Amino acid sequence: MLDEYPSKEKVESALRIPKGQKQEIREEFDKAWQGFLSLKVTPIALFSPFLIRKNCFKNEPGLSPEIPDSDWICLEPGIPFPFNSIYTKTCHSLFIGLITLGPELENAVSKAFRDGETLKGWILDRIGTLMLRKAVSVFLDHRQRETDGHLGPRYAPGCPPIPLSGQKQIFDLLGASQEGLRLTRGYMIHPVKTTTFVLTVATRAVLAETSLCHICERAAFCRGDEPENGPNFSSFARF
Repeated sequence: MLDEYPSKEKVESALRIPKGQKQEIREEFDKAWQGFLSLKVTPIALFSPFLIRKNCFKNEPGLSPEIPDSDWICLEPGIPFPFNSIYTKTCHSLFIGLITLGPELENAVSKAFRDGETLKGWILDRIGTLMLRKAVSVFLDHRQRETDGHLGPRYAPGCPPIPLSGQKQIFDLLGASQEGLRLTRGYMIHPVKTTTFVLTVATRAVLAETSLCHICERAAFCRGDEPENGPNFSSFARF
């Protein structure tokens, strides 16, 4: 279930409260935790697989002739999508999704800050971040079991294969605005506890054999392994 809450202990650990102050704010933390539980936040997932059309032409509706060939692909039935085609050479589909916690938590956080309850707002916001991460992890684990193929790494708009402006295409493809979500001119999402992602789908686990580091403009900044040892996908799409 996507509505599995992070444990209270994990939230405490993530807040990194200094030992000497733990007792001081224990009461405030407990109240914030109970306030979070009373909101009954339930993550919502919007998602769909899309077959990749192998042959695409610049006269496809919505494609600009100025867009470099490598910076876009076509999804069936001829939908232009801003995704670097080099990342799809071993794949047959893209799995596009969105997960949101909805507006209730965001409203509670905003109210806490407006009322001068800074600590409460901070704690609630951190709980929301942890819950969103857990919801994404649970969702992707479930989809991998249900998908007839191998799911590749999770990319978010702003990661190397897809520009931040790709948020708009994801919104349109998934009908996000019909679910009450909003996109700003700078492609930020409201409610803020929302994340979008794109995964490649291959017929076998070829991604483990294929390093894309040599084409990634951020390879030098990857955490963990050096670029020549292969990509560290944990550095992608963090939120």
